[in-house]
Amino acid sequence: MKKLLLLILLVSFYSFADSKKYEITYLDYLNKCAMDVTHSSHRPHSDEYPTLVFTGKDLSTDCLVEQFTLHHKNTKIPDLNNPNKFLKVNNIEFETNSDYSTITSLYDFTCGENCKIGQNILIENEHQFYLIVSFNSDAGYEANFVNKNMIHIKEKMHTRTNNTLFNIETKYFTDIGSGNVEFTKNGYLKKGIKSYAFQDGEPKGAFWFDARYSFDNNLIELTDYEGKDKECLPMKFFESNEIIINNLKQLNKESLCVMKF
Repeated sequence: MKKLLLLILLVSFYSFADSKKYEITYLDYLNKCAMDVTHSSHRPHSDEYPTLVFTGKDLSTDCLVEQFTLHHKNTKIPDLNNPNKFLKVNNIEFETNSDYSTITSLYDFTCGENCKIGQNILIENEHQFYLIVSFNSDAGYEANFVNKNMIHIKEKMHTRTNNTLFNIETKYFTDIGSGNVEFTKNGYLKKGIKSYAFQDGEPKGAFWFDARYSFDNNLIELTDYEGKDKECLPMKFFESNEIIINNLKQLNKESLCVMKF
């Protein structure tokens, strides 16, 4: 376990140490293969660890595969599990599923028992493309359209999944936390939000609740949890959480059903 943690930290250091160089390299290749290329960067946890979205028009994926292939022929990426050795990229993998395509990354990689190169995400809408590159994931990431103006980025960690929304029109990123998210027309339902309860100043343990939010991450309403380990608790149980208390009062509710062990 200690070895795995050390490898994750080393991967993070290598991947994030020179993120500006990485941005420039991606822009260089994309400008050879597409038109009107721009990019937006988001650093949710520090100044060094970016999530990048590159956008443009009329992308030639054959050209991009060719540029990425040349890059890996000239770039060595250390294999942290095997000192003095490097990760081999013999072929650039480009695969397409119903929601998005993946292409072998230029720089980011993860290590468990073995180290491997990551996969960037490419999603397209007619002539417009969006290439998502994340350095905030331990276990890969996904992205897809929520609607014509919004992209949902899921960055997978070993113990959770972090969710980010990218607004195509404004180029703004919104962190919407970890957990499972279901999107609706006007926002999203978030399930399994973890919190801690206190009553009369005494800790009462953890609980998980569900809530509806707008796309700008404002709470619309709390929803009663339905499922295993359901427990409906009175308002006083949540006295340490002002947001829950205020929302229950607005909804004229005296209790909230949550998951509690």
